[in-house]
Formats: sequence, structure tokens, C-alpha cells
Amino acid sequence: GGVVAVVVATCPSVPMSLPRASSPQQSTPPGKRVKPRTLSTDIPSELFEELPDKELQILEQAIENMPDEDPLLILKMNAAWAAIPGNNLQQVVNYIDQWSPQGAQQPGNHRVNPASDVVYQWKDDRELNDMKTDLRQRFPNVFHASPAVHQQLVALSAAAGLPMPPPPVPFAEAWIIHKVDDGAHDAAVHKDYFYA
Repeated sequence: GGVVAVVVATCPSVPMSLPRASSPQQSTPPGKRVKPRTLSTDIPSELFEELPDKELQILEQAIENMPDEDPLLILKMNAAWAAIPGNNLQQVVNYIDQWSPQGAQQPGNHRVNPASDVVYQWKDDRELNDMKTDLRQRFPNVFHASPAVHQQLVALSAAAGLPMPPPPVPFAEAWIIHKVDDGAHDAAVHKDYFYA
């Protein structure tokens, strides 16, 4: 079995039971994206409203084909992080894709589809966590202070008369999707996934 990883921007870790049947048609508010009928209703609106069509199709296939009890990791990238001089988004996503527990890089190891930089599959949760540990050592700039830690730094800087630290810029928002016993899917967005 495998774990699929999806990364998305900043949100608290909130477990969410995803709907299994389509809801009645409702009028779409201005500026809101309508989910294509071909996509699974198990994809939460927070994902499909911001992912490109190509990534939605790849995510749909990954959800349909994911083994029981194995998670998907979805990364919802933050363009502001990629725009910071010195940050190299392609190096980071290539490292995530090519990571292996033995340390030898293996191209195409975790991308669900070569055309995707968003959806990744893993053997299990342990492997996913081991990758995150190695990623922290290789690319520490991917991880940032939590809001609580940032507030402490602001307070300490103010008390010492030092310049205020800039607000943290998250690399991405991470979603993990699991298939549950009845064939439905549970999704959790992990705001703390990239906390330092």
C-alpha cells in the first residue's frame, strides 16, 4: 500500500469527514469555482477551489486508486514563499518526490503523476514523517515559526527594543487524506506540518 501526500497552504489541523454523495445544486457565489462533475465529492472544497484543473484530475485518480488505510499527501503551494530570493520550489518538490528511506534519491519515487508537483504517495505514515524529518535537515527554510512562537518573538523584540521579526511565510499547506472503513475518505489539513 502507499500513502499519497497533498500539500496545501496555512490552516489548523482540523479533521474533516468528507461527503460521499453530491449535494444538491446550489447557486455559485461570485468568484467561486464550480467543482467539475467528473471529480470525486470526496475532494474538499478548500482544495478544488484553488488547485489547477490538471492537479484536480491527478488528485481524483489518486483518491480513486489509493489502497485502504493508506494516506495521500497533498501540498498546496504558497507562491509568496517561492518568490522569496533564495527559496527554490523545484528543488524542494524534487527532494520530496525522490526521497527514499535509504537516503539514495530515486526520481519518480513519490509523485503520483510525473506532471504533478502537488500529490504524493507514500508507503505509510511513518515513511511520510521520516521524509519530513529529513526535509527539515536539508531545507530548513521550508519550515517556519508557529503563530504562537512568532508572537513570543515579537514580544521579546519589543521588550528589548529590537526590530520586529517579519511574519512567517509558509511554504505550503499540507493535507493528508485517508480512506476509512466504509470506503469514505477523511481529510485533515495540517497547519503545523511545516512548523519549525
